[in-house]
Amino acid sequence: MVHLDWKRAQQLAAKVHRHGVIYFPIFIMKHWIAGLLEKGTRDSAEIQLRILDSAPSLIVEDKLRKHFNMVWPALRLVNEFSPRQERYSDDCGLYMSAVFFGDHLDIQIDHSHDMAKCMRRLLYAASKHHPP
Repeated sequence: MVHLDWKRAQQLAAKVHRHGVIYFPIFIMKHWIAGLLEKGTRDSAEIQLRILDSAPSLIVEDKLRKHFNMVWPALRLVNEFSPRQERYSDDCGLYMSAVFFGDHLDIQIDHSHDMAKCMRRLLYAASKHHPP
């Protein structure tokens, strides 16, 4: 489940107002979802969470909305289209990472059938060239 409480939500809102966007990985029900926290479009105080899910599920979405409504009721959730991962694959984390890379670099990621394989190679190479 999402590890978020009211205090952390307030800290994140302050960071959004300072930095503009925060990449917010969401792990819920054994599934990774890309979240982008950013200033809302309705007024200057609004914060919205753009949700890009490569394997959307009404059950997961409902659970996520209920949790955010409890700890951050003012947060506006906006579902956006995300390219779909192959059914029954475990690639949701790779798709989430691709969304973050694409948004940060302001590029369109080619979500072809071998995108997950390419992301695995990229992340493996990055881990070898930049050890902790």
